[in-house]
Amino acid sequence: TSVDIPDSLISIGEMAFLSCSSLANTAIPSGVTSIGSRAFEGCSSLASVTIPSGVDSIGSSAFSGCTSLASLTIQSGVKSIEEQAFFQCSSLTSVDIPNSVTSIGTAAFSGCSGLTGVMIPDSVTNIGGSAFYNCSKLTSVDIPDSMTSIGGSVFGECRSLTSVGIPSSVTNIGDYAFYRCIRLADVYYGGSAEQWRQITIGTYNDPLNKAAKHFQSQIPESFMVMFDSQGGSPVGSQIVLSGKYAAEPNPAPTRTGYTFQGWYQEESYTNIWRFFEDTVNENTTLYAKWTPTVCTVIFRPNGTGVTGNPSSISVKYGEKITA
Repeated sequence: TSVDIPDSLISIGEMAFLSCSSLANTAIPSGVTSIGSRAFEGCSSLASVTIPSGVDSIGSSAFSGCTSLASLTIQSGVKSIEEQAFFQCSSLTSVDIPNSVTSIGTAAFSGCSGLTGVMIPDSVTNIGGSAFYNCSKLTSVDIPDSMTSIGGSVFGECRSLTSVGIPSSVTNIGDYAFYRCIRLADVYYGGSAEQWRQITIGTYNDPLNKAAKHFQSQIPESFMVMFDSQGGSPVGSQIVLSGKYAAEPNPAPTRTGYTFQGWYQEESYTNIWRFFEDTVNENTTLYAKWTPTVCTVIFRPNGTGVTGNPSSISVKYGEKITA
């Protein structure tokens, strides 16, 4: 279930851990500079990954099908995310792409059905077709000023997408770019109405064409909501627009011997977070509260000549039994 990769390693080759479905934990050493194509593809139990800053490119399909991957950290220094690198990583809830990345490949995050938010920096100049296709929980996205074109099917089937920021630098929007984005209500465009009319918009973009346009404006600020599971299973962070609601993680985290009691605003568990009442107005960390399971220990008399009725005591998980 775990692999210790030696610190001396500088390259993880193609298909190195392909379909290691029981692999749950591994740390990529800071000296690694290359992650080959399909390196961790199909590692369906892998829950957390940090890509070190020395990696130049995350190979094609490197983490494709890692369906348990909930926590992803890409350190500054990575320049390229290749095609299908995180294809169908369905447990991934947010991605903070560092400002060293210049290219996001075709279908890089396609099928990440748990993804609610993504931060794309101004360093990105190219986003491949279908890069975020069928990210069905993605609620908002802000296209960076460095982009001049939005490729075909990039946000197709993103059925929870409600708002998008598009800079005045964009001159072309490809076919199916916003196909079936049925909840898209607001487009925040950096240019004027006349500039918008000059954009070449491909076919099957009805949701984009029908959405309300806010000219010479920017999408509202976004904030990161992080979940500290306090010893429980990892929970991915979310990117939420200012004044909006964070989504309650589903499923809830688990922890052996403990029962989950909700998310709180402080480590002291003073104020519970109410997901349908509390809005996000700054970067926020929420803390999981746990109560230990109460176990019953039964003592049964045993041995020749020993008599008496069984007795029992209740003990919290992790506590020692005292005489």
